[in-house]
Amino acid sequence: MRAILTRLIGLSILLLCTGEILEAQVMSVPNSFHEREEAQEGAPEIVFFYYPYTGPDIRVAEVVQNYPNLEMPDTVTIIPPDLSDHENVYTFIGVIDPETSSPNELIIMLVGDYLTRRLTFFTDMDFDRDFTDEFEALTLRQGRPAEVVELQPWGESDNVFDLWLSVDRVQPDVLKKTRKIVQRVRNQFSISAQLGVSSGRLKYRYHNLDIGFPTWYHVNSTGRSLGLNIDYTYEFIRFGVGAAYQNLYYWTSYLKVRTGEPEVFVDKKTGERINIPNVTSYENRDLHSRNRIDINAKLSFLFPFGRLFDLQPFVKGGIITYNPESYKPNPSLEETAYKEGNDKYLEAGLQLDVTSGIAQSTYAGVSIHHLWWEPEGFFRRVNHTNLETSYYSIRFFAGYRFGL
Repeated sequence: MRAILTRLIGLSILLLCTGEILEAQVMSVPNSFHEREEAQEGAPEIVFFYYPYTGPDIRVAEVVQNYPNLEMPDTVTIIPPDLSDHENVYTFIGVIDPETSSPNELIIMLVGDYLTRRLTFFTDMDFDRDFTDEFEALTLRQGRPAEVVELQPWGESDNVFDLWLSVDRVQPDVLKKTRKIVQRVRNQFSISAQLGVSSGRLKYRYHNLDIGFPTWYHVNSTGRSLGLNIDYTYEFIRFGVGAAYQNLYYWTSYLKVRTGEPEVFVDKKTGERINIPNVTSYENRDLHSRNRIDINAKLSFLFPFGRLFDLQPFVKGGIITYNPESYKPNPSLEETAYKEGNDKYLEAGLQLDVTSGIAQSTYAGVSIHHLWWEPEGFFRRVNHTNLETSYYSIRFFAGYRFGL
């Protein structure tokens, strides 16, 4: 039988700017294997996939996903030819008969010097995945007549067919024949790295029983973070664990202590009312730990839309440890430092993933973070009642994920 590959490489060159996203291209295969001229009319379609060559383990999982009847492992291991004299090598996978369940129905080719007008084809002509026992590689120039490669699966002389190869000059209308196949991270482990910034406010308030009046405090802080996560993604759920380094690089704190009831005086000469709040204020008197380590677990729910996007609401929980492990309310007075450590937190947010390659994505998101902050013994140092505390922050982050 004979198969014809036309306008394959010329079209592919135009698509290199899209990055390492798996591409698919619809070609024609003759439905008659006796007369080539007759075969070109009414030929059935065959899809060839191509992506940059990364090594002898040829990933075919994304190809198989498009053909449920093809049953084979996620990767096919080949013995590659000597590629040392070639640059920009690409892998081409052709699905000969998608209705079959045999992995032997895949044509695998390696194409070297892909960014030039003179391309070199290495073809697995006997389907044994060993490129070192093939005939000499075929080198074709753009615009030259097609040449034939004889395929003989498993050395069977009664099952020989020809594969016609050519590098056509690209015509503008051939772009309409191309469609892009994207592969989301699904049913596999993945690793992601991310950067983030945050803005938060810590507040507490209590009634001091020793002086009979309230004390209240708040601090506005700004932080940055660098994190690493490992996840497993199902079809619509992702679960993962991660760790992040956080740096609290700026804050402004205010502590106010009421020392008496508010008073009002009236100036006898002018009649002006003078308010005396009897509140003592302190600004930036305390010292927080700047460096923090976040250990967490995260659950995301995936809502895919379009061909590239996943919208992901998520919840995350974990613990924060500090370095140094101390909070100093008033360092200038050498007051006792109170240990900080293993504070629990809960976070909820929304994230958008954009598929950027084969099992790769970039993402960005925003979240609300609540931390249960309580340095050991800090609030017990004062005889108080009606304690109220809260520590909320809003976080913005962006990262990159790749499947394993």
